[in-house]
Amino acid sequence: MSAASGDNNALSLLACVLFVLGVVVVTLAVARRRGTGRTTPKHRIAGRTGHGRRRRLFSRQEKREQQPRVREPERVEAEDLPASVWAPPDQGGAPPPDTSTGGATRPAGPAGPAERAGPEEPAGPPEQAAPPERAGPADANADTLDLGGDLPTARLLAQADAALVAADNALCTSEQELTFAQAQHGRDATVGFVEAVTAARADIAEAFRIRQHLDDHEPEDEFSRRRVLRAIVEHCAAANQRLDARAEPFELLRASEEARLGSRLTVRRDEARTRLTVAARTWKELTAAYADSALRPVADNLTQAAARIDFATAELEQDGRRTGLRTAQQALGQAEALLDTLDAFAADLATAEDAAAELLADLHAEVAAGKAVLAMAGRPPGNARGDKIGLAADVSRADEAASTLATELAEARPDPVAGLRRLQEVSGPLGESLGAVRDPSSRVAHAREQLDQAMFAARATIDAAAAFLVTRRGAVGARARTRLFSARGELGQAAAATEAEPVEALVAARAAESLANQSLAAARADVERWSPTPLEGYESALLGGIVHAPDRTGRPYGSRFGGPGTRDRDRAA
Repeated sequence: MSAASGDNNALSLLACVLFVLGVVVVTLAVARRRGTGRTTPKHRIAGRTGHGRRRRLFSRQEKREQQPRVREPERVEAEDLPASVWAPPDQGGAPPPDTSTGGATRPAGPAGPAERAGPEEPAGPPEQAAPPERAGPADANADTLDLGGDLPTARLLAQADAALVAADNALCTSEQELTFAQAQHGRDATVGFVEAVTAARADIAEAFRIRQHLDDHEPEDEFSRRRVLRAIVEHCAAANQRLDARAEPFELLRASEEARLGSRLTVRRDEARTRLTVAARTWKELTAAYADSALRPVADNLTQAAARIDFATAELEQDGRRTGLRTAQQALGQAEALLDTLDAFAADLATAEDAAAELLADLHAEVAAGKAVLAMAGRPPGNARGDKIGLAADVSRADEAASTLATELAEARPDPVAGLRRLQEVSGPLGESLGAVRDPSSRVAHAREQLDQAMFAARATIDAAAAFLVTRRGAVGARARTRLFSARGELGQAAAATEAEPVEALVAARAAESLANQSLAAARADVERWSPTPLEGYESALLGGIVHAPDRTGRPYGSRFGGPGTRDRDRAA
C-alpha cells in the first residue's frame, strides 16, 4: 500500500515538473519572438509608418531635383479605361507613372504612399509641397493626391478639378502670349515654345478625356475612383512642367520688345474704342431683330469689351507699373475677341434662320411620310396600339412641334437657334422610327439631307461656348471645360464620318451640339455666381484670367507664359 502511494507521489511530482518546463519553454519562445520584432530594421516597416512615408517622399523629391525633367504620364485612352485606370491593382490595373523615373511605369511591387495605398496600409494626409524654387506646384499637386489617405474622395475630386482648371488657364494664357510673340518675332524664333504648348495641350486633352469618362462611367469601387483622379492630376502636372520649363527663355524673348510695346498698344486701344462704337450699333440691330433668349450668349460682350479696354487704358497710363504692359496687351486681345464673337454671332443667327426654315420644311415632309406609313398600316397618328416602333407617337409629337415652331419662327423677334435645336430634337426620334420601315439607302439619303444643318448648329454652339469660356476663364470651372472638350471630340468624329457613315455622323453632330449647350450653360452659371456688380476694369481682368488676385502685399499679378509654378515663383520673388 505504501509502495503504491509512493509511486503515485512520484508520478504527480513528475507531472508538475513537466508542466513547469512547458510553461518556461512557451514563455521563452514568446519572449524571443517579441525580441525579434523589436530588432527588425526600420526600413522593413517604413511603409507602415508616417516616418517611413516622409523618408520615401523626400527621397523621391531629391531625385527630381537632381534630374529635372518633365514626367511623361502613362497615356490612358478612354476606351481602355475600364481595363487600366478603373481597375484596382488585383484586377490588372496598371500602376500610375513613377514620379521619380521621368514617367516610366513602376514595376509591380510595394508602392509609395502617394502612388498606391491599399486598405491595409492607409496613407497619411498629403505632404506639404516643397518651396517653389525647389519643386513647382505641378509636382506637389501630383504627389499630394493620396489614393488611400483620410481625405474624402469628394475632396480629391475638387482637387483634381482645380488642377484641371489651373492647367487649362495656363495653357490659354500661354497660347495667347505665343500668338503675340509670333506676330512680333516670327515663327522661326518661337519653334521651341510651339512644341511646349503643343505637348501641354495633348496632356490636358488627355486629362479632359479621363474627366469626361469619369462622368460617363462611374467606377464601382472607391480605390479605382481615386486612382482616376490621380491620373487627371498627373497629366495636368506634366502639362504645367512643360510650360514652366520654357517660361524663362520666353520671358527673355518678350522682354526685348517691352520698350516699343506701349506705343503699339496705344494705337490698338484707339482702334478697339472705334470698334466698340460700331459694335454698339450692331447690338442695337440684333436686339431689334431677335429675341432676348437668342442673344443670351453675347448679351454682355459689349460691357465686357469696354471693361477690358478701360483696364488696358489704366495700365497704359501707368506705363505698366501696376501689372505690366503685357497684361494690357492681353486685355486688348480679349476685347477684340469679344467684339469678333459678337460679329460672328450675328452672322450665325442669320444662317440659323435659313437652316431652321429648311429643317422645318423637312420636318413637315417627314410628318407626311409618317402619316402615310400609318395610314397603310391602318393606324392613324396618335393611335399607338400595335405600334412596336412608336411611329404613331413620334409622328403626333413632331406634327404638333412643327406647327408650334412655324408660328414662333414667324414672330417679329424669333429665336432661330432655339428653334433649330428643338426641330432637331423632334426630327431625330421621328427619323429613327421612319428608318425602321425604310430601306438602308433611304436612311442614308435622309441623314445626308439633315447633316449640314446639324453640323452648322454644332459648330456655332461650340464656337459660342468656347468664346464665352476663354474670355471669362477666371470664373469658369471644370464641368464647362470638360463638356466643351467632349463637344469638340464629337464634332471631329462627325466630320470624319460625313462621307462614309452619314447616319453616324448625324448622331455625333447632334451629340456635339448637346454637349456644347451643356458647356455654355455651366459656364454661364459659374460666371453668374462669381461676377461682381457692377463689373469694372480690374474685375473684368480677373474674370478674364488676365490678372490674378493680389497677394499678401496687395499687388495683383499678371498672367504670363508658363504653368502655375512660374506664376508662384515670380510672385514670391
